[in-house]
Amino acid sequence: MQKLSHSSIQTYLDCPKKWHYRYVEKIPEKPKYFFSFGKSMHSALEFLYKAELPPSLEGLLRFYYENWINEGYETVEQEDAKKKEGEEILRRYYEKNVPGFRPPLHTELKFGFGRDFLVGGVAVRGVIDRVDLAEGGRIAILDYKTGKPIPRSRVQTDDQLTLYQMACKEILGREVESLILYHLPSQTPHRSGPHGPELVEALTETVVRVAERIRSEDFTPEPSESKCGWCDYKTYCPVWSQPRSPQPEPKFDAKTDDQLGKLVDRYGQMKADIQTREEEAEKVKESIVAALRGRGYVRAFGDHFEATLHDEDRWEFHDKRKVLDAIQRAGFWDRVIAPSAPAVQKLLKDPNIPLDLRDRLQRLGDKVTHAVLRLKKIEEEE
Repeated sequence: MQKLSHSSIQTYLDCPKKWHYRYVEKIPEKPKYFFSFGKSMHSALEFLYKAELPPSLEGLLRFYYENWINEGYETVEQEDAKKKEGEEILRRYYEKNVPGFRPPLHTELKFGFGRDFLVGGVAVRGVIDRVDLAEGGRIAILDYKTGKPIPRSRVQTDDQLTLYQMACKEILGREVESLILYHLPSQTPHRSGPHGPELVEALTETVVRVAERIRSEDFTPEPSESKCGWCDYKTYCPVWSQPRSPQPEPKFDAKTDDQLGKLVDRYGQMKADIQTREEEAEKVKESIVAALRGRGYVRAFGDHFEATLHDEDRWEFHDKRKVLDAIQRAGFWDRVIAPSAPAVQKLLKDPNIPLDLRDRLQRLGDKVTHAVLRLKKIEEEE
């Protein structure tokens, strides 16, 4: 069996059939601009750190433009925008990090490409962006990220960093002082101490489980609307390339089951009544507010209720992207992006979130099916 990697393991966890198409049948995927952008940025930072003394900012930007990867961009405008974004990121990175420049211990450190690196008896390989020498001969492992903002807590449990920690301990013989996910767009280094034995054990179990399923040729598709919608292998997949089985006819409908039909009508009427009452309540509210303002009052009393009027200022923004970008740059992202249930549900439906984040969120929760009942009023015949 071929050697696994963090990305190939995540691909299998995402969908075993997708893994088979990519790594066994070797069907190429369409180039994607965000991969090209990430490679361009990584290449520039490797150039920055590979010498004893850093190049000038002009030299760094010249290397960046000369080695720009242009695959996957849909338009010239999109490519130009990302290219300028990358230049701005490198300028800010240079300004922040080069004054205290220290040559790293390693850049683009490879493991498992020559001599096998084993995790639970499974050969695994990878490339570590940067390894710095820390106090007492220990090391700091750093991985660059160019995508969406990273939750601060991710660095404490990230499987990729756990794998890098295990590899460095074996091939370098050094203890880890810190693990860092450096989010380049916000210039934010998310840092944690070394991952504990429970995370090492959990990753080992995952690697062994994936390897065993691959050896047994378990490539059963695991379709879902969020994953399949953007998968490049959808046209090859048997889930989508063959006719769907016809759905069974419902056993009952409102016309053949009188009791069920009455329940449907009752439910529909109740929903309609609620909507009507809400609309009426809103009109009454407007009348109360107008009367209070006209008389200069802030409170009114009825026999059973009282109403109090107060004004509340709220900001309205026309360009939410720029607002969030300003908050992100100032380091207050976690203050406005809270782990609310609706936000997490929306995040899980996003096909572009990292596969390791999706897998971790799914492992943290339970998938529960809820019934959704939609109503449509039946037009009466004239």
